[in-house]
Amino acid sequence: MQDSIIGKIVDFFSRRKSLDRDVNQTIDDIALLTEKIRIARNMFSDVLADKLTMQRDKLTMQRDKLLKKYATLLKRRRHLFK
Repeated sequence: MQDSIIGKIVDFFSRRKSLDRDVNQTIDDIALLTEKIRIARNMFSDVLADKLTMQRDKLTMQRDKLLKKYATLLKRRRHLFK
């Protein structure tokens, strides 16, 4: 019985750590693209900035999905420790 509880706890924290890393990387990528968009608009063309904006929008959707997974994982944690 204890082994299964310990296994669930270890699994929870490993998935949480993995999601933390993925979310943080995605947020960093979004920030980098935002800076590139600003530079592209100032120095180059709007076409390049629009392409970068589309990439940023895709990353934003990916981030939202990861955050939803993270929230689901935290909800499951409540049931794990009951």
